[in-house]
Parts: sequence; structure tokens; C-alpha cells
Amino acid sequence: MSTFASGRILRFGPFEVDVRTGELRKHGLKIRLQEQPFEILIMLLERPGALITREEVRQKLWPADTFVDFDHGLNNAVNRLREALGDSAETPRFIETLPRKGYRFLASVNREANTESVISVGALGKELEVNPPSWPATATPAGSSVPRKRMLRWGTLLVAVGTPAIFLMFWLRPANLPRVIGSTQITSDGRLKTDLVTDGSRLYFSEVVAGHPILSQVSATGGETAQIAVPFTTFRLGDFSPSRGELLLSGSLGGSDLETPLWTLRLPAGTPRRVGDIVTNGAAWSHNSEKITYTHGHDIYVSKSDGSQPRKLASVGNYPLWARWSPKEDVVRFTEYDFETNSTSLWEVASDGSRLHPLLPGTNAKEDCCGNWTRGGEYYLFHSEGNIWALREQAEFLRKPTKNPVQLTFGPLQLTYPVPSTDGKKVFVIGQQRRAEVVRYDSKAKEFVPYIAGVSAGQLDFSRDGKWVAYVAYPEATLWRCKVDGSGRQQLTYSPLRAALPHWSPDGERIAFMASEPGRHWRIFLISVTDGSVQDLLPTQNNNIGDPNWSPDGNSLAFGSLATGASSQMTIRLLNLRNKQISTVPGSEGMFSPRWSPNGRFLAALPADSQKLMLFDFTAQKWFALVNRAIGYPSWSKDSKYIFFDDTSFNIDPAIYRLNISDRSLQRVVSLKDIRQYVADWPFGAWTGLTPDDSPLLQRDISTQEIYALDLQLP
Repeated sequence: MSTFASGRILRFGPFEVDVRTGELRKHGLKIRLQEQPFEILIMLLERPGALITREEVRQKLWPADTFVDFDHGLNNAVNRLREALGDSAETPRFIETLPRKGYRFLASVNREANTESVISVGALGKELEVNPPSWPATATPAGSSVPRKRMLRWGTLLVAVGTPAIFLMFWLRPANLPRVIGSTQITSDGRLKTDLVTDGSRLYFSEVVAGHPILSQVSATGGETAQIAVPFTTFRLGDFSPSRGELLLSGSLGGSDLETPLWTLRLPAGTPRRVGDIVTNGAAWSHNSEKITYTHGHDIYVSKSDGSQPRKLASVGNYPLWARWSPKEDVVRFTEYDFETNSTSLWEVASDGSRLHPLLPGTNAKEDCCGNWTRGGEYYLFHSEGNIWALREQAEFLRKPTKNPVQLTFGPLQLTYPVPSTDGKKVFVIGQQRRAEVVRYDSKAKEFVPYIAGVSAGQLDFSRDGKWVAYVAYPEATLWRCKVDGSGRQQLTYSPLRAALPHWSPDGERIAFMASEPGRHWRIFLISVTDGSVQDLLPTQNNNIGDPNWSPDGNSLAFGSLATGASSQMTIRLLNLRNKQISTVPGSEGMFSPRWSPNGRFLAALPADSQKLMLFDFTAQKWFALVNRAIGYPSWSKDSKYIFFDDTSFNIDPAIYRLNISDRSLQRVVSLKDIRQYVADWPFGAWTGLTPDDSPLLQRDISTQEIYALDLQLP
């Protein structure tokens, strides 16, 4: 914590900073801000209007032995600070970026003293030095008890005053913070991974091969990955019980339901056994393996280890996931998932069902997820925004307890699913560097070849003249444009705004796209490619809308609700850009993903389950079912005669197809079985599209994802 203005309140705009407590508040409400962004804010407030260089920040906040990529860590910290302040790098009110130099605070800062005073030993010593005890100048007769009594009284006074002062010195001194002091890569197969658990000597996790999960294991010290045979086509790994030698997992022998039966699997080579009648999306054993906590729908349950005597523990408004027992088994913590905004938060409930509450209330975090306790319960580790955090559960001796989590990692990898080692000296995590490569299908060579080399991107759309392309860059989800040869790149949007599915206007002057901020709904925007001005078309919408498509004359946009809620609430609507009037396409209830044909006659759309391709004829004012099968990302050919689509998300042998509108004949264009496609963040999945000459495009996944062991220093 900075020593600047210790005991002061700093105010700027609607914000105030309490330097002593390390809190940022807006209109009196606390805003969660991580340690490094807060320290950067203090550095800026120390010298408003002055340049704070990147090197100054590095020397103060990122010492040489810190496990961090400095450039990524600094950029990430400043982005988090701007997000907390509602500031913008393009039009800053508070923090101005001076490229390659540093940052400058633009607003005026008011300072006032904090009325609370703190007694220190140094202050007490100075007081005694200035006003020493008044000892008598004359000698005292031998044996007199007067000086002895006076000394005793002064000694008692020193003890009475000094002891609390010493206690306060220890109580209020800065806590020793946990940190990462080293790392080791455990796996090296590059496969997508999730659901990590350990028995102490080995790690168990699920991987994705050819679009389907497999159960894998590896030594906790690293080595070759081995597969464990399971009969499930889909499953979620829940927990491992050292006392039972069993894995707990929910899985299905067919289909892809989000909630599936719960099973135990004895290692090294047992047969899965059902756990009662439990159906869940995740479960965990208590530490003595006598009980199970699991989630189902909006509820959290507790049962005996065999699934008997289930008891509802709590119900929440959204969806509980990743429930875990505390080491003392007095509470259960879980992640609450908001399907509408794709945000997560940590919650806690007592083992008797009482005291249901958010773990970190009053914060603006939207991605807190998937925590685990260290073995002794001293710390609770979780991931948020791609980094690992530690929350101290027990205060150090003679130190004031804190409920503020400490950020342990700062990139460049996105780290998830922290699992502490049994000795508490390490934490195992899944780390990934997400990247996508755009590839085009060459029908002559019958293979996919790179397209727009050198960018990690997807969701391409082309201007009508075929000279320009708009795309979404990964993993930041920012909107860019460039010429089709890759030159003239220009960034159009910036984090924390996430952009998706851009579409050029027919005149090539504007791009319609959907975007959202963390924890908020998706909305529709227009951006001018000449001056960069952005317009929020429907700011009052309180549900997820998006996927805007232009009418051929450029006067209207077709858009829909996202397939995230009840299908009865989904419709295809048309927005007249001239008068801002909205109309509903007749009979479009329960549909989404509109695609306007280039000739303007048809509108293609999908039902909520994406198991049918529907076509609206504007002339006949009727809908027609073109084909009954799994449909993903329909795209019109330039002559409006064909619709291309994929079935990537629904088939073990996925492919891209071409549907003839006139006779409804279906042609399989190319198999995607051996293609590892990049799956964008919710709710987009694996994107496919077309080039101006109708060649299929997709985003190939070239991410690296491995398990790492981080060496911890936990005071």
C-alpha cells in the first residue's frame, strides 16, 4: 500500500479513495479494485497532471522476481482501473495514455484528512521525550520509598500505554501477502482442458479430442499424459476422494445434456457406478468423504455419499456451479452463473442452509469462479478475469483480518481452475494462450489454407466491393478492419467492450455489430469507419439482442434476441434506421439469427434449438422450413441462390453444407472432423462464414493450453 497521504481521503469526480483502508468508492458505494490497479491509481493521484512513466510503475509494483509479463500485466491493470472508473482510453476523463511513455491523471484531486487517528510507538516515544517525568532535584533520604513509588507509577503508566501501542503496531502493520515465486509446466499436449482435480501424486482432468471429452491423468511432477477409459460421450469431472480412491463425475452415455447422472469411478481401472438417483452438472465430496454436495437447476443439495437422504441446502436466482465443502465442513461455497449476462460470482451458504450470501459483496467483479481451499483452510483460491486470486480465511497472529482477495498472477496466460497441492506449497492451474487462425477452404487443393496471416481473429465480414474486411480479434474480442490483403489495419473498439458479428453497410461507410461490457447484456451498435463515432442503437433494451444484418438498401437492420432465455421471448425484428421504428417479422416467435438475402427477398433464421433452417419470403409474407437438421452460422451466397451452414456443434462428424434454395438439395462441401475449431466466448461457439467468392471460412484454434504448477509463498 502506498504511504502517500496515509490517513487521507482523496476525491475526484464522483469517486473517493480511502488510502488507509485501500478502498475505492463511487457515490459512497465500494467498488472492487485489485491491488495493482489501486496502487497505480494512488501513483497517479500523487502527481495529478504529471507523467507517470511505465518504468516508475514497473519498479514500484513488479519487482524482478515476480511471476509476470510486465507489459501484459500493466496493460491489464490499467484496463481494470479504467473499467472501475468507467473511463475510456480514446476519450479519457481521468487517465490519459502517453504511447510508449506512461500515463497522466487529468482530473483535479481534493484531499482531506481522515478523522481516525492511529497511535504508533514512534509517536508515543516522541511524546515521552518532549514531556519527561519531573524527577525531584534534591536527594532523597536513604530508604525512602517516594522515588521507588514514583518510578513504579511511571513504569505502570508506560506498560499501560505502551502495550496497547505495541499491539496496535502489530495489528495495523501491513499483512504479509501471498505470492507466486515460480512455475513449472506439467503437460505439453496442447489439448483443451477443464475440470482439474488431484489425489496428491497425480492430476485428473478432462480434455477435448475431436470435439468430445476424454478423461486424462498425469503425474503431479509432469510427464506423459495417459487416458482413462470411460463410457460417457459427455461428462464433467467433479472431485477425487483419497480415502475412497474414487473419482466423482457426472456423465451421460448419449446426448449432450447440461445435467447428467452422477457416478463414481474407482481407480485405476474400475467400472462407473451410479450415485443414487442424482442428476447434476457437478458434485464434490466432503473432506471425510461421507457426504456429497451437488447442484441441480437453481438448487444446491447435500446427501450421503451413496446418494441417499438428499436435502436441499439452498436455492438461488441463477444457476449454481462448482460447489465445494470447506475443510471444516461448516460451509459450502459455489459459483453462481448468470446465463443472461455470462457473468459469475462466488457465494457461500452454511451447512445447515442458513446465511446464504455473496462471498465478496459490493464488488464489480463479473468473472469470479471455481474456488478451492488449501488443505488447512488458511486460503481460498479462485480465478477471475484470467488470473488466480487468494482470499485469506484466517488472520495472522496480531494482524488485522482482511476480506480483500490478493491477485497472485498477472498474465500473460489466462489461468483457471486452481487446485492446491496437498502440502499447500503449490497450486495447479490450467493456463492458456488463446489464438485463432482464419483459414479458407481451397476447393482445388481440397484443403484449408491461411487467410489474413498474422492476426488472431474470426467472425469476418466483407464490404460489398470486396476490398475491406471487418473482424473480431481474439482473445480481446475487439473490432478491427483492414484491406483483404491484411494491410491498413485499424482498431475500432477497445476493451472492456466485447464486440461480435460485424456486418458492413451496403455503402461501406458503417459497420453494425453487437457488443457488451462484462456482466451486461448484449446490444447493437453502429460505428462509422471514417470518423470512428459509435452509436448505441437501442440503449433501453434490457435483454440480450444482437446479430444485426443489413437490408440491401441499407435503410434497415434485422436483429434478434440471443438464444439465452425462453424461446417465447425470442423474435426477429426490423429496425428502420431513418425513423428508429421497430417492427416484428410476422410468425418469427421463438427464432433468432436473422440473415437477409443479398437480393432482399428472403430472410433466413433459426429456431431456438437450431435444428431447422427457416426462410421468410417478404413477397408471400410466409415462413418455410427448408431443411430439418442441425444448423450453425447460415451464410448467403452472393447470388442469393444458396445458403451455406455448418453442423459443428451438433455432430461427431461435422461438416460445411450448401443448400440450394430453389430445389432444397443439400451438398456436403467439406468435412470438419479433423479441424480443431476456435470456440469463441459465450454465446458464439465455432464460427464459419464465406469469402467474397463464396469460399468457406472458419477460425482454426491454435491456442496453447496446458497444466502448470505454481510455487506458492503463503504466509
